[in-house]
This record gives sequence, C-alpha cells and structure tokens, in this order.
Amino acid sequence: MAAAVLARRGTMPRGVSSYGGLVIDYEWRGHFENAEVNPVHAEAFGHRLLDVDWWAQVNRHSLGWVCARQDGRLVGFVNVAWDGGVHAFVLDPVVDIAVQRQGIGRRLVSPPSPPSAATPSTSAG
Repeated sequence: MAAAVLARRGTMPRGVSSYGGLVIDYEWRGHFENAEVNPVHAEAFGHRLLDVDWWAQVNRHSLGWVCARQDGRLVGFVNVAWDGGVHAFVLDPVVDIAVQRQGIGRRLVSPPSPPSAATPSTSAG
C-alpha cells in the first residue's frame, strides 16, 4: 500500500543498486523508448519482435512502471497496472538476458523504501 501511495504522489525515490560490479539505476516512471522495451520483452517472453507502443500504453492505463538501466541502457522494465482505485499489480516484468540472475528482476518488483524525510526520527533520551 505504501508503494502505491508513493507512486501516485510521484515521490517514489530513484534508486541505484550495485550487484557484483553491475551498477543498476532504477527509476519510477522513467523515460524510455519503445525500441528499448520491445526487444527485451520479445527475448524475455520468447516471441518475435513486435512494434508495441509501450509509452502510450503505460501512460494511458498504468499506475506507473519501473525502468532499470545499466550505463544508460535499458536492462529491465516492469509495468505496474491498476484498477484506478486501490488495487495495483505488476505486468510484464522483463530483464535483459545478458544480466539476468543478478537480482535486477527482484528489485524491479520490490516495494520501495519510503524517503528518509518521511520516516519519523527517534532519539534516545
């Protein structure tokens, strides 16, 4: 629920993770080109390369999406669809085959941590 609230407000933080030398940048509702998503999707789901207009589709029907990039290259993507109310779910999680099995997919679908400014501080007294 917290992820959906952060996502709707557009405050989901951008994150960077390092996996054994790979530095992966994750961005909620990050910009992408259809030509980046289509080959990764075709490879991940084992179908021929299609000319899908992902940008229009996710902007029209989705709560959001997450892009994972390595050195600026799209290596992962997940669509977060929703019913317009309180239910959201992931669709089409894909990771480039060249960087699979390194935790990128897990991070794509993991709820984010709230920004530290939103976390109440405690002090020992």
